[in-house]
Amino acid sequence: MRDSNKSLFEEALFAPTIPDYQLVRKIGGGAYGQVWMALSVTGAHRAVKIVAREDFRFEKTFEREFEGIKHFEPISRAHSGLVDVLHVGRSFEENFYYYVMELADDRHAAPGVFDPYSYQPRTLCSDILAPGAISVTESIHVGQALAESLHYLHARGLSHRDVKPSNVIFVDGEPKLADIGLVAETGQQTFVGTEGFVPPEGPGTAKADIYSLGMVLYELTTGKDRLDFPELPDDLELSSTDRQDWQALNGIICRCCAADKQQRYATASDLANHLAQVQTPTRGWRSKLEQRSFRHAAAGLVLFALVMMVIASRKAPSPTLPAPTKTLAETPSEPSQPPIEQEVAAPPSAGQLPATRMVTTMADKAYFYSKKGREIGALPLYLNQLRKLTGDEGFVSAPGYGEKDVGVAQLMGTKPSDQSISIALSRSPEPQQGWTSPLGIVFRYDVSKRRHLSIWPLGMKAFERFREQVPAGTITSKNVEQASSKTLFPGSEGIEENLVLTTSGVAERFCKWLSSEPETKGWLRENQYYRPSMKPVFTGRSAGSALQLVYCEISNQ
Repeated sequence: MRDSNKSLFEEALFAPTIPDYQLVRKIGGGAYGQVWMALSVTGAHRAVKIVAREDFRFEKTFEREFEGIKHFEPISRAHSGLVDVLHVGRSFEENFYYYVMELADDRHAAPGVFDPYSYQPRTLCSDILAPGAISVTESIHVGQALAESLHYLHARGLSHRDVKPSNVIFVDGEPKLADIGLVAETGQQTFVGTEGFVPPEGPGTAKADIYSLGMVLYELTTGKDRLDFPELPDDLELSSTDRQDWQALNGIICRCCAADKQQRYATASDLANHLAQVQTPTRGWRSKLEQRSFRHAAAGLVLFALVMMVIASRKAPSPTLPAPTKTLAETPSEPSQPPIEQEVAAPPSAGQLPATRMVTTMADKAYFYSKKGREIGALPLYLNQLRKLTGDEGFVSAPGYGEKDVGVAQLMGTKPSDQSISIALSRSPEPQQGWTSPLGIVFRYDVSKRRHLSIWPLGMKAFERFREQVPAGTITSKNVEQASSKTLFPGSEGIEENLVLTTSGVAERFCKWLSSEPETKGWLRENQYYRPSMKPVFTGRSAGSALQLVYCEISNQ
C-alpha cells in the first residue's frame, strides 16, 4: 500500500519516467535540478539527478551543462574521491537530462539498516552540525582526500566551482566531492558558487577551488561560520599534541584562504602533501605553519579593529565589497595540469556607483544577471555591485515572474536618490518557467503539453476563497470533501495540509471563477485561462468515490 501511495505522490508532482528505475522520493534539489532516490531493476538504491531545460534561461547553457556531465561521467569513476556517475541519459520529449549516482550513506541509520522513507544523506555539513567535536585527525583525513580529488579534476582541465560542506557526501564512510553538475571545463564563464566560499577573484580556477576547500576546513576545525574567518574559537579543548597539530592545520587553512591568490598553494596536490605531513612533519615545517597561523589571526584582528574605527567615523555604515578585478588566468606549476581560466568583468564606465543604495524587488529568490546570462548577485544588492557588468544593461529574474531588462544608468537616475530602488516584475506565466498564482498555487511548465500545470492538488486554503463568493447551497457535503495530504501521500511534504475532493462540475466552476476574479485575472494574459484536471483517489475513505483531486492547468485560447 505504501508503494502505491508513493507512486501517486510522484504522479502528482509530475515526476518524469527514468528507464530501468523507479523513483522513490525526492531527497534534494536546488536552482538547477532535483535529486531523487531511485530503485533500480536489480534492487539497488541510487541517487538520480534530473535537470530540466526550463531551469535555464539560455539553451546553450543547458546544452553546455549536459556536455559537461557527459565529459565527467568516465572521469568520476576513475577516482575514489569523486561521486560515481553510473549512467547519463536524456529525454528529448520532456526536455530534460539525468544522471544516476551512487547513494550517500544514511546519516542516522546503523550499519546494514536502510529505510528509504526515513533516509537522510550524510554530508560534511551534517557532520559539522552534529553534536560532538570532529577530531584533528578526522579533519586532516577529510582535507587530504578532498584536496586529492580536486587535483584529479584540475589535472584534467576541470574545476568544481562550488566546494562547500553540503557538497561533500560520505559513501562507505569516505568523503567524496558531489554536486558535480557545477563542474566546468576550462574557460567556463558562468559565475556560480556560495557566498563565503568564493574567493575575491571569483570561481572557476584551481586556486579558487583551493580557497573554497580552505573555508570548508575552517568550518570543520573551528565550528565557526566561514564569514567569521580568520577569527579563532577561544574554547577549544585539545591535548598538547592535538593543539600543535591544530595550529599547524590552521596555518595551512590560512594559506588556502589568502585573499591574494598568489599566496595560496600552487596546486591542490601541494595542499594534500602538506596536510599529510601535519601529523608526521619534516623538521622545521610545522613551526613555519604555526607562525603563518598566528600571523594571519593577528592580522585579521588588526584589520577588524581598523574596519570598526572607519565605520564608527561615519554616520551610516557601508558594505565592504571586493575591488574590481581584471581577467585572470591560472598557470599551475605542474606541466600536466592545463590552465583553468575565469573572466571577472571590469566595472562599467559610468563611474563610481553609490555604495549604500540598495536595489530590491518584492519577488522571492530574485537574481540580477548580465545580458549574457552571468549571475551578478541575489536581490537585494548594493548598486555598486553592478560594477561587475561588462556593459550598461542586465536583467532581473525570479521564479514565477517574467524577466525585466534593467540598465545601470536607468537605476542611477531613479529618484529620490537617497532611497532604495525597487524593481517591479511581471507576474504573468511565461513559457519555459515555473509560476506561482496569487492564491499560492504553484505551477511548472510542461514542455510536451506547452502549458503550465499545478504540481500539487488544490488545497482548501485557496478553495475557501471561492466558497465564500458562490451562492449558498452550491457547495455541499455531497460534492465537496477534504482529506489530509498526509493520508493521501504518506511521507510527502505537501503545500497544503487539507486537500479538496470534488466533482468535475465544481472544479470547472472554480477554475472559471479563478480566471475571472479581478484579483487574479490581472496576472494572466488576455488569451490565458484556468481549467481543471481531475485525478482519482486510490487510498483512504474516499478511494473509488466520484470525488476526485483537482489539479489546475493554464491554457491558451
